[in-house]
Amino acid sequence: MVIGDDKMGANVTGMAEVGTHGSRSGSELTEVVMPAAGLGAILLLGLGYLLPRFFKQRGHGALIGVLILNGLILPISCFPALRVITIVVPVPPTKDFTIENRTNALVRVTPIGAIGEDGQRYPLHTVHFRHLRIPRAKRGDFQIEPGEKLTVYYEWGEMNFSELVFENGKGDLRQIVVNPNPTKGQYVIPPVTEFVIKDLNSLAVPMPNVEAAYRKGKEKHPILLPNLAAAIPAITFGILFRRYRRLRRSLESGARKRGCQTTV
Repeated sequence: MVIGDDKMGANVTGMAEVGTHGSRSGSELTEVVMPAAGLGAILLLGLGYLLPRFFKQRGHGALIGVLILNGLILPISCFPALRVITIVVPVPPTKDFTIENRTNALVRVTPIGAIGEDGQRYPLHTVHFRHLRIPRAKRGDFQIEPGEKLTVYYEWGEMNFSELVFENGKGDLRQIVVNPNPTKGQYVIPPVTEFVIKDLNSLAVPMPNVEAAYRKGKEKHPILLPNLAAAIPAITFGILFRRYRRLRRSLESGARKRGCQTTV
């Protein structure tokens, strides 16, 4: 698609390569859930050490309760392993589209996707490579110099690619509607995958929901920290289980000593 010209269609190839991966459940929710699970596991670890001291007679039972609670959030520690699998084995495979900047100025672009029946807009989640789906911390605001091309990879099985939002040097925003009905036939590959930009002023101003997604796409999202936090429940469970075994041996030893004293 040629924007700002009367010609349609353009054969373009990628030079600067970026990629996308989209899923609110697979990214934005885990950015909250995994750190929360890690924090909760640390609190449970503290309880596992404090409760047996406060409730000496019932400390064994209190520690069992803490272990059960830790066990409930233990599956979250599997998330990093699942993330590695999805990185190494990208199923479904990534797709791509290309943008060529034929204007005389630098432009910034953020791809937007729609998800759900109501078509909520979110920035597509960028990855670094076509066959190795490593997510990028910054999902949008990609620069395209005059005369350059940008190839964007995205995982089309979770979010429909719906708009491209552009920003010029003055901060003005314009959009291309890639899929006018992104909630129909989910999930589909858009019919147009090649875009040539000649005149940003000829484009429409983005709708408020699209602009909100664009603003969010300019933010950096933590990648390493949530995955490290997700491993904490497994670590604390191991520590608490060792403490439980030690406490149990201590109680059994004390019971045997009391039994011997009674016999004497």
